[in-house]
Amino acid sequence: MDFRRGESMEFRVVCNKGRVRENNEDAYKIYNPKDETFSFCIVADGMGGHNGGEIASSLAVNELARYVLDSYKNQYIDKEKQLLEDAIKHANRKVFTKAQQTPHLLGMGTTLTVAFFKKGYVYIGNIGDSRAYLFRNDTITQLTLDHSYVAELVRKGKLTKREARHHPQKHMITRAVGTEKDIEVDVFCRKLMPEDVIILCTDGLTNMLDDEEITNILRNSGFKESPQKLVDTANEKGGYDNITVILARCEGFWYNEG
Repeated sequence: MDFRRGESMEFRVVCNKGRVRENNEDAYKIYNPKDETFSFCIVADGMGGHNGGEIASSLAVNELARYVLDSYKNQYIDKEKQLLEDAIKHANRKVFTKAQQTPHLLGMGTTLTVAFFKKGYVYIGNIGDSRAYLFRNDTITQLTLDHSYVAELVRKGKLTKREARHHPQKHMITRAVGTEKDIEVDVFCRKLMPEDVIILCTDGLTNMLDDEEITNILRNSGFKESPQKLVDTANEKGGYDNITVILARCEGFWYNEG
């Protein structure tokens, strides 16, 4: 008798252009069919003039999702970390090629963060400073490392986290999808517990709210209401950038008899 273990996942998302920007250069995607044994969600924060940011983020999200859906079952079963690394590199090639072939898009790029859920684990792949958090037992833990100038200074002990939040170069990222032909991707894995919440967000949220403020909203607003509350609070504090928040909750585990 064969038993397959999987998760029952629930997702919530809010994507908002903020109070200052004319365009929304964020993009996202959620894949959570009831008849599958895996699910995933993606966020991206584009950059580049002449609509380049919107094009880069949308293209990267769509190409990453397409690669995962086309390739996972044929090539990557039980190789999820390699899947995410290869999928992000595939998206990078597509965005880079598009930029090279289109003069007014030259230099466009995007952050890219993906969470892939399978068999009680979450696999996180990222490049840039869009973040993934784990919310467990009323506490959040950042799962990703920001690929930014100020984050590197913090890791080297040259800036405090508080100083980094107000640094004039806090928006300078050191890695992005589409700006170079070859990229280095971070991939992480965490075992999930029932009722864990994974948060993916762009820096339109984290530049406005610190970890304590995010934690308090998650703690007090609940799963369904928190994404909107997080976005509303970021806008109340200035809303200087586009804001995207995805919450993914592991509701429990199921078993199928084969």
